[in-house]
Amino acid sequence: MIDDEPTARRLMTFWLGGAGYEVCEASTLAEARSLHDFDVACVDLGLGTESGIELIRHFHSIDPQLPCIVVTAAREIETAVQAMRAGAYDYVTKPLESGRLLQAVGRAKERRDLQRSVQRLENELAERRLVGAMAGQSEAMREVEMQIERVVERDVPVCLLGERGSGRELVARAIHQGSARSAGPFIRVDCVAAGGEDDVLIFGREAADGSITAGALEQASGGTLFLENVDALSPSTQSLLSGVLVGRSSRRVGSSDTFSVNSRVMASSSSNLRQLCDEGLFNEELFFRLMVCPISVPALRERVSDIPVIVGHFLQSLADGTPTKHVAPSALDLLVRYPWPGNLPELRNIIHRALLVSVEDGIRPIDLPAEVRGAPTNDNADARWLVFPENEVIPLREIERKAIEHALRVTRGSVSAAAQKLGIGRATLYRRLASFEQTLPQGGLAGLSSEETEVA
Repeated sequence: MIDDEPTARRLMTFWLGGAGYEVCEASTLAEARSLHDFDVACVDLGLGTESGIELIRHFHSIDPQLPCIVVTAAREIETAVQAMRAGAYDYVTKPLESGRLLQAVGRAKERRDLQRSVQRLENELAERRLVGAMAGQSEAMREVEMQIERVVERDVPVCLLGERGSGRELVARAIHQGSARSAGPFIRVDCVAAGGEDDVLIFGREAADGSITAGALEQASGGTLFLENVDALSPSTQSLLSGVLVGRSSRRVGSSDTFSVNSRVMASSSSNLRQLCDEGLFNEELFFRLMVCPISVPALRERVSDIPVIVGHFLQSLADGTPTKHVAPSALDLLVRYPWPGNLPELRNIIHRALLVSVEDGIRPIDLPAEVRGAPTNDNADARWLVFPENEVIPLREIERKAIEHALRVTRGSVSAAAQKLGIGRATLYRRLASFEQTLPQGGLAGLSSEETEVA
């Protein structure tokens, strides 16, 4: 707080201190410039022969986002407007009113806190390697991030294990972009689509006339070769690839000359490679070469808490220049509860379809396909109450019982939390529970949280 009037300073300090703020005072520009580490500045425009506007400019030269509140006499409103143009956040007039001052400081502090929260989030996202459809804060994705950090700078083979559509290629690209090979190419080969020509596709070919077809290993020189569905490679190609990983050299089909391999090999599979080795369907030596650094990529149903973030990503990427729509909470709830057998591609497809059929500015449950609205959920197979059968009437008591059971499961037996989510009082919920048979978690009240039991 900077004001050359002692009475005004003491009054503002009294009000702000009573509201819980820690206040530092100054009466001149020189004293004010020695202050540091504060969240809001209250600056009197008339500091004797000095200008408060100059002080605001000084503060903003050090911290451009610092909210400054101008304190001025009512007759100097025009000067206050000039200060606002110079970057002041708000102004209060003398004679001072405690309510107006505390309101202005409170709003400025909220803005400061929001700026810091946004900056912190931006810093966290900037440090993360997984973005877009692989973004999220779930425990499963944090584990993937940790595994990436362990291998990103180690130029060794990596095998990504997980279901189709779980984002294995996105993880591979994140590793490539974070590595010393990021300036080199990222070459993806789908081994399923090789069509029996996987040896030529990977190693290249030299024809009898001397013409050369470069394979994926050569194309990825200086970068990364990603072999998707590596278990689909032919036995001979698996054996040759194992030799490449050992000797770092290769030979084109039809040639006796070798060339040095300067590419990092990453692979992916949705199969149990260890079991395939035991059954003689996968080269065991290649298995051990690839599994130096295995990373398990979770299915979408294993990281449902990330779905809102992923949905936001798809909404932006599919907007096609039009205003981005939002997803109604009821629709988002259905998306979170759906088991997603098709993983990320299925989610993207459904969001795309919903954007095309929605007629309002938001996606509603009716805009989602029937399988999302009515299929049994991942964690609650008995979810019939979520959607009304077309030719069946469900008694209200049954709907109420199912809703209460589900709320208790979601809140892990917390009656207070369940009542809050259901929009009823806790006492009302206890009465409902008492009227239903076998509604409480196993063990009756013992199945609820200890806090709930004590309150009851």
